[in-house]
Amino acid sequence: MAESYVIDLKAVFDKYMASNQKKWAHDRSTTLGASEAFDCMRKLVYEKRGDEFGAEPDEEYVERWGATERGNLIENYFVVPAMAHLPEELSFILGGDDQKTHVLSRNSATPDGLIVGVPNGPVEVRYGDNVFLLPSVTTECIGLEIKSIDPRAVLEEERTKHHNQSQIGIGMIRETTDWEPEYWIILYIDAAWLDVITPFIVTYDPKVFEIAKLRAIKVYELDDPMKAWPEGKIDGGCKYCRWRKACGQGTVDQIAEYKADTSDPLDVAELDPLVVEYNSTQVTAAAAAEEHNLAAQRLKDKLAEKRLKKIGSPGWGVSWYSNKGRKTLDLKAMKADGIDVAKYEIPGAPYDVLRVTDRNK
Repeated sequence: MAESYVIDLKAVFDKYMASNQKKWAHDRSTTLGASEAFDCMRKLVYEKRGDEFGAEPDEEYVERWGATERGNLIENYFVVPAMAHLPEELSFILGGDDQKTHVLSRNSATPDGLIVGVPNGPVEVRYGDNVFLLPSVTTECIGLEIKSIDPRAVLEEERTKHHNQSQIGIGMIRETTDWEPEYWIILYIDAAWLDVITPFIVTYDPKVFEIAKLRAIKVYELDDPMKAWPEGKIDGGCKYCRWRKACGQGTVDQIAEYKADTSDPLDVAELDPLVVEYNSTQVTAAAAAEEHNLAAQRLKDKLAEKRLKKIGSPGWGVSWYSNKGRKTLDLKAMKADGIDVAKYEIPGAPYDVLRVTDRNK
């Protein structure tokens, strides 16, 4: 039988995306962008300076481009063209074809645009039932950040990441142009229903911009990635990071160099309150997790009693549904069939283990 001719559509789209990336005059490896400034500090050191430290990203990590391209399409072919229909006295600048990256020392930002010609005084920003009153606009401009969002997302307020990105955008515009915006609109566009649009207003807080400046300086001044705080381990970001192996290996290598001497009373005294805090928070976390699991089970019991799998109110929504189990390989069956599974095993990322024994129990 002749070998089939293959039309790999994924390869087609991947090649298209590789050739369709925005070309920026600014080298983004030399600055901390507004959208990444509050990412995990250690991840940022690896992202910007990985080559310098001989670190490589995880081979198996795959960068998904779907959400990014979705955002580009909504911005370039929907929101930016819509800005041409602002009231006559207003105009839209620094967006679309005129969008640029603003650079200040080790920080950079690429705002989506600026609405200018805004009259002085109170201004009302609205979309449908979403209304925001800006008590006093004195700078004749309001910034705009465009975000596409999953239809399933709940938007009670703007995302923290986008809030901080907007704060940096305001700061950069104020310090690199003649414009001095006080307010920034974050415009969330539903990815399924483009007419479902939710605006939020960010008021400038210079303290956020100053913190972003300090973080950027630190990223480029540290002489060892291990000196950067691993914030991803606190907020769960490690799960989506492409530097897990480099970070894990660096931590393990670091531990190997430490001494195993516990006899120094000064060291013991300094560590004692940290160990006490660890043990007490561990108990609290375990109790909270148990209470949460009990609450979940009580909720499921009531849904079962009512024979409901979905219910909602103006303040909340509940869905109870089944998910297919994750597919795994039956290693026992493969070995029974004579397949040498060891040939296909790859080592996992090294990781550190912290074991604390409470000797008072």
